[in-house]
Amino acid sequence: MFELSDILLGGLFPAFIAMVALSVAWKLTHCTVTAWTAGVVAGIVVGHWTLDSQQIGIAAALAKTLDPAEARDWLPLATLLAIVPAALTDLSKYGHLLAWLGRAVLCLLLPWRLLAGSVYLPQTTLPGLDLNARTWSSIEAVGWIGGIGATVFLVWILAESSNKRPGAHPWLRSVLAPVVTVGAAVTVAMSGSFTYAQLLGVLTAALAGSAVVAIILRLQRGPEATAGAVIITFGGVLVTAHFYSDLKFLHAVLLLTALAAALAPAVPTVSPRAQSAMRCVLCLAPLAIAILLAAIDFSAAQAELQSNPYHNFQP
Repeated sequence: MFELSDILLGGLFPAFIAMVALSVAWKLTHCTVTAWTAGVVAGIVVGHWTLDSQQIGIAAALAKTLDPAEARDWLPLATLLAIVPAALTDLSKYGHLLAWLGRAVLCLLLPWRLLAGSVYLPQTTLPGLDLNARTWSSIEAVGWIGGIGATVFLVWILAESSNKRPGAHPWLRSVLAPVVTVGAAVTVAMSGSFTYAQLLGVLTAALAGSAVVAIILRLQRGPEATAGAVIITFGGVLVTAHFYSDLKFLHAVLLLTALAAALAPAVPTVSPRAQSAMRCVLCLAPLAIAILLAAIDFSAAQAELQSNPYHNFQP
């Protein structure tokens, strides 16, 4: 169960850091993209560190980012790398091409790095062990990693398109994105992993803190301004929650669809009011379905456990 320290260190503190970072970045640069990036990335990374520091101390938590030992330890570094492609845009006349190439490479590296060394992509194989029954063949590995990478990349393309066509009501994306991530945290928690739910809670706090300041400052962009950090973090947690915990594939797809709808570009031919209504439906419907399905599975698991408390101890 979540304790008060989890709420403070994984929720309120990263939200505060995000608010301060966005405010300072806006004051110094008056650049919406820079401000949103500073707020969200600072909130995510600091929140990840503070959660880890509860068990191992802040120095060791910082060290794990440079020398990751588990899949989840790669997420802060992945979040930081997600801001690099945008920085490449103005590097040269080929900057735009380099930026998209960097996004594509990062989307492919994300699932590979998170799963490398696992039972799916073991560094060594030991014939005869039951664990190796789950090891992917070369074709399966290419299919899974390529499919995940391509899906995350498509969502990233969709979100980046919003920077060119922000449309009316930019605050709506600022509200819907943290709604999706908190809904994802609930879904993942009911799937049996409080650790990954905490990471989504950190992302929610970073988005919510940034959104509050952005709305107050009337910035004409939402979290799509830092799409890479949001999508890579969200996608990375879903990958780890599915392959290392019990998050179902369908639930992960529904959650990613909800985030894509929250960050999608405006439709020029549709009125602002109709756009807002359509965005809410396309975002909240798959989110509600994912939460409902997870709740049904959770209730069924609890009922089975109550009817047979020794179920988990059966050979």
